[in-house]
Amino acid sequence: MEISVTAIVPGLMRTGSHIRAKFKGNRENEYRWFSLGASLPAVSMSATHAAYLIVKAARERKAQSIFPWNALLAAKIHAPLLNSTASLLSLVDRSFLLGAGAPWGP
Repeated sequence: MEISVTAIVPGLMRTGSHIRAKFKGNRENEYRWFSLGASLPAVSMSATHAAYLIVKAARERKAQSIFPWNALLAAKIHAPLLNSTASLLSLVDRSFLLGAGAPWGP
């Protein structure tokens, strides 16, 4: 018997999870940001299509499967620029999610 392992690295999926998610910080802005990303077809994918890709990757014995396209792009950019992408994401977090009204905001 041969055993293989496939690492699945999904990005945003349209599952409605933002409705039940618990947010910290500026909850209204975080909910708006997450719900927008989780509902746009160009940014997220359906759970059905994600399931198809997961099964396909396992059948093909791929070592890793990253989807959708924007998650794959982020992974490819992140690897060689580890510190830069962490700084950029931190800036996005402070700029868009916390807002000026938060006690820890800009």
